Amino acid sequence: MKVFEADREERRSQIKRDEAALDNLKARLPSLISVKTDPLEIFIFIARFSFAAVLFFLVSILVSVYRYSLRLAAHYDARADALGLSDALLNPGFHQLVRSLTPSGVYFGKMDRTPTEQVLDAIRGTLRRRGSP
Repeated sequence: MKVFEADREERRSQIKRDEAALDNLKARLPSLISVKTDPLEIFIFIARFSFAAVLFFLVSILVSVYRYSLRLAAHYDARADALGLSDALLNPGFHQLVRSLTPSGVYFGKMDRTPTEQVLDAIRGTLRRRGSP
């Protein structure tokens, strides 16, 4: 038993030395707090992200305006065609001609989703189905 007790004391002292060595190694490791960040790098990152967000917003507005302009142009082209075909004679069939050549129900509200949005929705739906049992 005395051999085991002597061995136990030596093991306890070895554990204390190992703990001291481990604490020494931990002290030398860099931590997140000690990492120096350059404020200029943070500003540049924020500026790039903001620029990308504003650019995305402006492009989405331009796409909506472009689609609206195309629909409006088609509407006015139909009116112009109706007037051109009528030879400026306003006979009783003129109103029927205008109604037949005018696009019915031109909707100037929210536009249909783009193909990219439709693909993203399909991918989201697939991922949701795979995620749920």
